[in-house]
Amino acid sequence: MPIADRLEKQETLRDWLRWQLDQTERTIRDLRAQQEEERRREVARREFSWRVARPVRSKGTRCCTGGTARMRRAWPVC
Repeated sequence: MPIADRLEKQETLRDWLRWQLDQTERTIRDLRAQQEEERRREVARREFSWRVARPVRSKGTRCCTGGTARMRRAWPVC
């Protein structure tokens, strides 16, 4: 096989492999973005999963149940 043909085949292979690499990197970026979005949603869900409970006594203070540790520090927990 002449050198010119071999060179053309190798260049074609290189271009195809670059395209494959670009596709793979794009997929990785998309998956990382999806993973980060899922993490943010989970954090938001946990932060908004609290409720204000009735006082235990008739003159007691209201308290927060559920939520995250950050919220529990700000509100008394039953």
